Amino acid sequence: MLVGEPFGSKTTVIHTMAEAMTSLNMHGNEEYEKVVYRTINPKAITMGQLYGQFDPVSHEVRIAKQLFCLANTLSLLLRSTFFGNF
Repeated sequence: MLVGEPFGSKTTVIHTMAEAMTSLNMHGNEEYEKVVYRTINPKAITMGQLYGQFDPVSHEVRIAKQLFCLANTLSLLLRSTFFGNF
C-alpha cells in the first residue's frame, strides 16, 4: 500500500516500479519477481465494499473487494506457473 498527498504520483510510482521489476525478471534477474497489480479507487466504493462488512440484523457478511482482487491475481499467477505464460 502506498499512501501520500493528492496528486503526488503514487499510482505512477507503483506502476513504474512494477514494470521495472517485471522487466528485470524477464531479462534473467532471478532476484525480482514478475509483478501483477490491481489499482482500486477507494473513493469509488464504500468502506464496507472495500474492507468487508457484517450486517448485525441479517447476520450477512459481505466479503471485501480486496479479497476478490487477491483471488483473481492468485488465480492468474497459478495458471501462469502451471501452464506457462499465456
